[in-house]
Amino acid sequence: MKKKLEKFIKELAKTIDNDDLESIKKESERWQSKNKGKELLSNLVFYFKFFYNTIVDFLSNKENVSWGAAAISAAVLLYIINPQDLIPDYITVAGYADDMLVISLFYPVVKDYKT
Repeated sequence: MKKKLEKFIKELAKTIDNDDLESIKKESERWQSKNKGKELLSNLVFYFKFFYNTIVDFLSNKENVSWGAAAISAAVLLYIINPQDLIPDYITVAGYADDMLVISLFYPVVKDYKT
């Protein structure tokens, strides 16, 4: 299982280039400025950046980021970005609450992986 997941992450990493990462970053910054002052959204942006930076660090071959941290971060970001998750994001408070639940479950795990 570990080898399959590692292979998947490496193959996924090959399909992502700096333009993709910059596009996501710009969209995140635009979204953050649009929703400035909204605490739940501000928290979501903080964690989004954390998981995003974990993937960038992994792709940059930084020593302190394992493939496991990158895999979890990719999964969390895909969940956050996907509007059709457990509770759709168009249901404002509840839609973001399920994203925060996923974040709160996996943030400590990834943070431990990175140290």
